[in-house]
Amino acid sequence: MSTAYKVSVTDNATPAIDAKLAQCSPARLRAIVGPACAKHVRTHLLGNGTNKRGWPSTHFWPDAARSTSWFANASDSTVIISINKIGVRQRYYGGTITPVKAKALAIPISPVSYGHVPADFPGLFLLRTKKGAYLCQGGSSEKNTRGRVRGQKLAGGNKSRRQTAALTFLFKLVGSVTQTGDQSVVPSADELMQVAMTRITEAVK
Repeated sequence: MSTAYKVSVTDNATPAIDAKLAQCSPARLRAIVGPACAKHVRTHLLGNGTNKRGWPSTHFWPDAARSTSWFANASDSTVIISINKIGVRQRYYGGTITPVKAKALAIPISPVSYGHVPADFPGLFLLRTKKGAYLCQGGSSEKNTRGRVRGQKLAGGNKSRRQTAALTFLFKLVGSVTQTGDQSVVPSADELMQVAMTRITEAVK
């Protein structure tokens, strides 16, 4: 007496694998990784803080964060994060800055001139000293006999007060400036890779 066994094989694996493969399509993953990495870059830029001198902020890093975007390169399935803000590249790589349309660079040396250019201050004049050349702004202030500064002369005058010249150094003129690069101003490649892998893992569970 012979015994026969009938074995039926049902393919349940292929549909599940196909579903996973669909979740891992380059187009889908780019759409997941791009926004996540761009958000991480924006957060990092905002964390760079303001200038070290404590002068009024020019909002450089918030502007850089707002100008951060991403796009996909379909030809090689990559995601590119772009920071469309002049000056970020210079801070990252460093290098020497030389004047283009002028004979010298005007470096702000005062909280008043920080974030501005000489054209913002009509009436500047050049003052040369042993320490270099400066663009200054002239003015006047008043002092009483105790040496306390008065911002404005009162009508009618006061013999106990005298008007003195005030000189404000706003810019120093230099031939060039060499800036040291700082790669910490943006996230490292390892950081962005970790963000990408985390989002991919979450998306294909």
